[in-house]
Amino acid sequence: MDVSPMGTADLSKHPDPEWEQQQLFLKVLVECKATLYYFEGNALTRFFYSVSGSPIQQLIFKEYYASNEEIAVNNKYQAQLWTDVNCSTISTGYIEQLKYRKSDL
Repeated sequence: MDVSPMGTADLSKHPDPEWEQQQLFLKVLVECKATLYYFEGNALTRFFYSVSGSPIQQLIFKEYYASNEEIAVNNKYQAQLWTDVNCSTISTGYIEQLKYRKSDL
């Protein structure tokens, strides 16, 4: 799991997730061909997914300081959804507008 801090006071200067092996209990948010999971705890909110019984993967989202206190975002979760979960009725524009929050995902 990515254990990168989420509060602006604690952000790193690196866009890559800070991985740590953990055993988690995930809540199921949506279950069908693609399953969406949710974890909240230790001041972190993380989303995970699997497609057709594949291993569970984390949707990657990380805020970080790019320079001079400017906050940038690693939105790899959008590419993951487009590549792994895409269906013919969803456009790239729709995926690009998805926020990393329960109500959007």
